[in-house]
Amino acid sequence: MSKSVHDRESTLSKMDLNCPLVINDIRVLDKTKEDSLEEIGFYPGSEIQVIAKLPFKGPLVCLHKGAKIAIRYEEAESILVKSNER
Repeated sequence: MSKSVHDRESTLSKMDLNCPLVINDIRVLDKTKEDSLEEIGFYPGSEIQVIAKLPFKGPLVCLHKGAKIAIRYEEAESILVKSNER
């Protein structure tokens, strides 16, 4: 039986809308960008959901602790997540 994208680790940009997720890792080359993501609550162990994706590799809107947060597509590509569905 093959695994769906939700059964394995993937980047935030590839995940479906409204799927409960947990951040496993953030892989950015720029420490400043990593610090910026941590300041808004994006760090390993955080629970998030993608609630909107803009076309043409535009920003993603995520729900985190009741707040809607938009992040760049490039940043979403560096965030590794896994489904948190129970």
